[in-house]
Amino acid sequence: MLLLVRRCTSSVTLRPPRATTFFKTRGTAKDFDKQEAGVYCGDAAAERYLGAVPGLNDWSRWHESPPALRNGHAHTIFAAKCRFTARVTYAREFIDTPDGGTLALDVVVGADEDDVSRNPSGATFVKSPATTSDGAPFLVLLSGLGGGSQDTYVRGQAAAAHARGWRVAVLNMRSCAESPVTSPRFFSARRGSTDDVRAAGDRIRETYGPSRLCAIGWSNSGTIVTNALAEQGDAAGLDAACCLAAPLDMPTSSANLEKPFHRNVYDRSIGGSLAEKVRGARDLFLDEAGRPTAVPAWGGGTFVADVDRAAAASTIRDVDEAITAPCFGFETVDAYYADASADQRVAAVAKPLLVVNAADDPIARFTTKRGVFDFDALAANPNVVAAVTAHGGHLGWCDAAAPCGPPSWLQENALDFLDVAALDAADRAALARRRAA
Repeated sequence: MLLLVRRCTSSVTLRPPRATTFFKTRGTAKDFDKQEAGVYCGDAAAERYLGAVPGLNDWSRWHESPPALRNGHAHTIFAAKCRFTARVTYAREFIDTPDGGTLALDVVVGADEDDVSRNPSGATFVKSPATTSDGAPFLVLLSGLGGGSQDTYVRGQAAAAHARGWRVAVLNMRSCAESPVTSPRFFSARRGSTDDVRAAGDRIRETYGPSRLCAIGWSNSGTIVTNALAEQGDAAGLDAACCLAAPLDMPTSSANLEKPFHRNVYDRSIGGSLAEKVRGARDLFLDEAGRPTAVPAWGGGTFVADVDRAAAASTIRDVDEAITAPCFGFETVDAYYADASADQRVAAVAKPLLVVNAADDPIARFTTKRGVFDFDALAANPNVVAAVTAHGGHLGWCDAAAPCGPPSWLQENALDFLDVAALDAADRAALARRRAA
């Protein structure tokens, strides 16, 4: 009889835990490999998060692209040129870094979702923010490569979070959003930039005393945020984050930009923007005679940047080869891309993370990597939820109901996820008080 009991107990113990709620949007391993629309996560993550995120758990509330934008290129370009989002008022704070650099933190002090703009004039600045420490949850936004607080999708998310009662700020990567460059270092997708995220987090906690600190990163900054989460492990830092439209596989994304259309449209535009930032700070990499000179590298030692090549660059890769890779300790740009790719660190994320990509994104790519970034790896981490939409382009996700407006489906799902992932009853009460104020 004792043996029978032991056998019965053993059989019960060995049964894997299963989600008690069925969500139709959850995909399979085969679906993930084919980048089919759906949600990919384990049972524990589904139980904890999906029930509270209606836009992810029900096909009737899933992202619906305008019919004319069901092409990744069309969607990407339309969103970049035709999107109107809220005007946002910021107060800029500067954060000094140990290497002599400067970070620009733009704190939201007001937003009007009824007053919209489709250009950088939608961002205005006042001299001093209200720095009262009311303990409210704090959300940090980080834009795509070379962008900043003026971008329409950033302003849209800032306004949506502000309307819910969050205290919000945009962390601009070095040189972005007209922030000053005060040391011979820009940013990467991992090294240095994850340090900057932590420095900003320390300043926010010291100044505002938030009960929770969360982040949303787009594109390259989605990679930065994911890498920062993986590096911090279970230690204090970010309490939860969203990674949106990130090039999770950077070597594949870089190779994708070699295609003629991609090179002449996307790569030339982004690369040219980065080159302009280099031209504005080139003197930091030159000696008194105007010749390239050795400057401090991240992690110790020195490097000599190919400033002329970077200043004249027309591609992202040119800038990364000339400055980014050597600055952050890589012998080649390919070694940099391989190291910075966030897909290899998703398994190590110990805080809640929502990853959203569009299958038709022509810029940010992800690929299945067995045992590293695949269905099983996602299912094994109870902190991670990944969602794939069929359409959305890069930084698009225009809604069929209002194509020229903010990407409301994405904005609301990101905030719903952070709510269930990081906030408790006291936090929600604090948001309610701020909404009522």
